[in-house]
Formats: sequence, structure tokens, C-alpha cells
Amino acid sequence: MEKKLQLCVLMLQLQGELSLAVWQHISVMKGHTLNLNCPLKSQFPDHAVEWRNTDGNIMFFNMIKGVKDKRYRLHKLSESEFRISISKVTFSDGGIYTCSHYLPQAESKRVNVTVIGKPRIERTTHEGWTVIRCTAEANYSPPNLSWKFKNGLEFLHDETQIHMVPLEKKYVSIQTIYVKPAEKTFAVKCIMRHPAWHSWIPLMDFVNIRPNRVDYDVEKREGKDSNTSLLVFLITCLMVGLLVVVIFIGIKLRKAHIIWKRDESVVEQYLCLTGLFNTGLTQYVIQEPTVITSVTNPAAMTPPETTTSEHNSAAPVPPPAPPLKSPVKETEL
Repeated sequence: MEKKLQLCVLMLQLQGELSLAVWQHISVMKGHTLNLNCPLKSQFPDHAVEWRNTDGNIMFFNMIKGVKDKRYRLHKLSESEFRISISKVTFSDGGIYTCSHYLPQAESKRVNVTVIGKPRIERTTHEGWTVIRCTAEANYSPPNLSWKFKNGLEFLHDETQIHMVPLEKKYVSIQTIYVKPAEKTFAVKCIMRHPAWHSWIPLMDFVNIRPNRVDYDVEKREGKDSNTSLLVFLITCLMVGLLVVVIFIGIKLRKAHIIWKRDESVVEQYLCLTGLFNTGLTQYVIQEPTVITSVTNPAAMTPPETTTSEHNSAAPVPPPAPPLKSPVKETEL
């Protein structure tokens, strides 16, 4: 019996812890409107429902407004939801809001609201330096600050002043950096991050740093003098380098010319030894052709009548006369 009683007490404790657990986390910017929505069970439409603020005061009990605050507004009360809003929220509005639905067994939903302020930049000057101060505020924990110049890398600053304001339920983070003006205008960004801010776009503020004309006139003159001397030095180095290259190329060409002349003389000697340069002359003499005399027999030219066609076909054909040799004779001188 005693064990059963202990078990019942433990179950009641667990039920109480579950009922007090936070149902939803909401982060809202300072000055914006906070929307609170409580889902209801439609099978119990006639049961009472209420919203309580962070101080435990009843904001709305069904349709009745419990706190005289113009910022509180009832938007919808139906069988499925109970929706209200708070306009122009401040850091004092951050905390736990409770929606209670009085069924046969009461059910409560707790909403944790975190109010976050946008970072603010203040700029002053001190001995030629631009002093930039960034301030950020939020509930529950101090904001984390970082810096960024132009579109460069984001970096952290070691020295951070943190203050807690209990009456407003907020933490304040302050960082100060010193920036030397540049020749051109550039932006300095203060970036704020907070554990309750779940957006991938961080909150930030920025300021444009413009050049100081008086300081830059002196810096430009000094820069021009140094740039002129550097330019003269670079041109001198370039000319010396070109001279060395030209000398090196000339030496290489001279060696190549000597080798070519030597090879040419060797080739000439070889050609003379092999007789390719023989300058002998050739004389052509015309030789008179040999005169051939012959006697013509008219009887031999007339074929006999008694010969038959078979005899004519079988008679041998005399071979053609050999061509006459050219009367030109080649002799060498």
C-alpha cells in the first residue's frame, strides 16, 4: 500500500513538471508586435480559458480583458484557438506567458518570450581617431558582438562591457573600437548574435568612415615621394636585367657564328678532296657521215609472175636498216 502511494505521488510530480514545461520559445524585436496563440480542444468549447502575462496577471479571461493595457488585444477566441497580441513590446515584456484551459483537468501551455534590441552605433572622434561604440540589449543573456570592415572578415573584440538591468529584465553589451580614417570611405559593421535569435541573418548596425582630408594631404605627399623612389629603383633594376640578357644573347650568337664558320671550312675542304669541284671542259666535234653507194637492179625489183601467194607469204622479210649514228662525236679536251 505504501509503495502504491509513493508511486502515485511520483506520477503527480511528473505531471506537474510536464505541465510547467515550456511549450514554445518566441523571440521578438523591441518595438515590434508579439503574437501569442493557444490551441484549444474543440470537444470542450464551453470551458474557460485565460492568458496570463509574465507577472502572473490575467490578460484575458475568455472575452474579458483583465489588465488595462492598450497594447493588449484579443484577436480570436474559438473552439480551436485563443489568439492575442501585444504591440510595441519592451524588454519588460520578456518572460513566461501562460495559457490555461480549464477542462475537467486543467491544461496549461507556457510560452517563453525573449525581447531583443537591435545594436546601435555611436561615433565620436579623439586625437585623429574615430571612436565607434556599439551597444546591444536583450533578455536572459548578454548579446555577443563582433565587427566587420567593408566586406572583409568578421572578427571579435576582446574587451566587452556587460551590464544587467534587473528592473527592465535585460542585459547590455558594449564594445568600443578605434578606427583610423582611410583614403576612401568604408563601412564599419557591428554584428549582434543571441542564443534566442534563430534567424540566419544576424542583427547589425553600421557606420561609414569618411577620410580626413587634412591628414591625407600629408600622407599623400609622403606616399608620392616614397612611390617615386620605388619606381626609379624598379626601372633601374629592369634596365640592368635587360642589359644582362642582351650581353648573354650576344655571347651565344658569337659562339654559334664561330662554330658555323668552322663547319663551313671543313665542308669546303671535303668537297675539294672528293673532286666535286672539277672544272674540266667538254668539247663537241661534228663528224662527217659516211657516204654509201649502191647499184639499183630494175629486174630485181619486179617480182616473178610464177610465184604464188603461199610463196610470197613464206618469203622472209628483210630486217630494217639500222639507224645511222649521230655525226656528232664527243671528245674531251
